[in-house]
Amino acid sequence: MVLVMCVLSVGAQNVVRNGNCFKSVKKTAVRDTMVTKFKYEDMAGKSYSIIVNRKTGACYVCKTSKNGKFYRQYMNKEIKSSVCKELGITPKTK
Repeated sequence: MVLVMCVLSVGAQNVVRNGNCFKSVKKTAVRDTMVTKFKYEDMAGKSYSIIVNRKTGACYVCKTSKNGKFYRQYMNKEIKSSVCKELGITPKTK
């Protein structure tokens, strides 16, 4: 009975066999976002790294408001197309 429960619980994990020993292994996830070498400078002179979503091609910068709230400012189509072209990413269109 215990063996059956162990086998069922192992089915949901990634397991590697090494001789008579079974070892649970973590999967490494591929991130959808990538911080690029490109920078965006606003009118106040602050510089931000442009971040790209690899699946959609969306480009944005991470900012903090005066109230301390985190938000994303998405880049316009011209910036998006030039950054995606440079990085070899095909942007999705709506």
